Amino acid sequence: MRYELDQFIDRQFFARLMDTFHRLAGGTRLSDDDILWLTTEGTNYCTEILQTSSHEREAEFYAAEYN
Repeated sequence: MRYELDQFIDRQFFARLMDTFHRLAGGTRLSDDDILWLTTEGTNYCTEILQTSSHEREAEFYAAEYN
């Protein structure tokens, strides 16, 4: 899988997680609420690749703001 998530995803988290994956793949930054969720309730799904992808989006955003 793209984000190295090879475990069962709880039904209650599936839609939110898939939305997060689609937004990151589309180049969209995660909201503060998304980041909070991933570091609390969704911590089991917050893989290193997902974190790296999120950080890349943040870096792109702030680089564009700087320029």
